[in-house]
Amino acid sequence: MQNTWQNIYYHYNKWSKDGSFEKLFSSSLQVIRVDLALECIQLDGSGVPPSHTPSKKGVKTLSGKEEKEHKP
Repeated sequence: MQNTWQNIYYHYNKWSKDGSFEKLFSSSLQVIRVDLALECIQLDGSGVPPSHTPSKKGVKTLSGKEEKEHKP
């Protein structure tokens, strides 16, 4: 059997209609939820080591000039 577009279309259409993609997605989502342990992720940056904190002196722009950070 050759990998023609008709063959790809046939299988894609078949799997779409019989729910194979939905089963694959839901089972993948369950595995990801278990593996990630979302309750352990720190999205607020509280777990970032001090070496990754922003510079207090300023930043260099693309032109090479240093600019001070403006605080509100």
